[in-house]
Amino acid sequence: MKNNVTVIGFKNSGKTTYLAGMYTIMSAGRKNFSLVTKDPDLDLFLENLWDGICSGNFPLPSDKDEIFSFHLAHNYKPVCDFDWLDYPGGILADPNHPSREKLNTSIREAACLILVLDGDLFAIDATSEADYEAKLTQKLEFDSGLRKETKALTRLSAEGIVIPPICIVVTKCDKINFDYQAAVEKVLRESLKGVFEGNPLVMVSSVSFGEGIDHGAAPDPYCIEQPIAFAVLVILLKYLKALKISRTDNKEFVNKSRDIISRWWNSAKISAAENNIKELAGVSDKWSEDAYKLLELFPDKKKIYINGKEEKFKPYFRDIFCELGK
Repeated sequence: MKNNVTVIGFKNSGKTTYLAGMYTIMSAGRKNFSLVTKDPDLDLFLENLWDGICSGNFPLPSDKDEIFSFHLAHNYKPVCDFDWLDYPGGILADPNHPSREKLNTSIREAACLILVLDGDLFAIDATSEADYEAKLTQKLEFDSGLRKETKALTRLSAEGIVIPPICIVVTKCDKINFDYQAAVEKVLRESLKGVFEGNPLVMVSSVSFGEGIDHGAAPDPYCIEQPIAFAVLVILLKYLKALKISRTDNKEFVNKSRDIISRWWNSAKISAAENNIKELAGVSDKWSEDAYKLLELFPDKKKIYINGKEEKFKPYFRDIFCELGK
């Protein structure tokens, strides 16, 4: 199984800025988690990129796909390795892009899909939350970029590609009135109804590095760790499900071999199965423990959408991990 996280978004959505800032801040440690690249040259590249952004030198939109291999740790103990597959802005809506077939394969094999939306799209002056919702709904309805991206997702389903769990990331959320942050998620749920109702797992995360970072202001990170945490939770969920199947198969074999003749005839296989059960239980406990630690990165009010149905994020994942750990 591949631990791939496929990342797409509009041009100028802040996808590269988010990657550089998120990496630089998390590589120094954030809430007991730390993130590093396996390639020291990529570490230097991302650090320099972020330093340039903080000096007002924003990167030009990327026209190529790139792979960043990351290692996530908690208190310097390994949690998960994964590949961040970053694709050019607008590629999903461009069927003739040279990397389009590669993207389709990447989505098909991905554990998680991250869709990055430009926070500028959500920066609307309004007199109230209801006024904001109405204006944003109208704006998204007629936004050509959003329409092309969602239409492209529909085409993927027509090609038999199952869309993996999605994290919708709204960048630059410091430009959005804080009182309207909840309305952003509500409007997205209605505007992208097909995405929410057609996918087993969807999370919305508004992120920001604070105002004025390009003019020397100190970064003020807001929820930048959530997309990474969600992606890794989905990866751990995938492995725990596979582990559960393997443990169940071993238990069933041992239970079917309880009579004296079977235990004598299959003694070596039974012994191996019993050892496997113990080893798998240890691995399952480790992954479950890591998952519970990741859940602490989310507020209690955080939501997750299961085939369009709203659930509380933490209880949903806790119940699943508890069941898989049995």
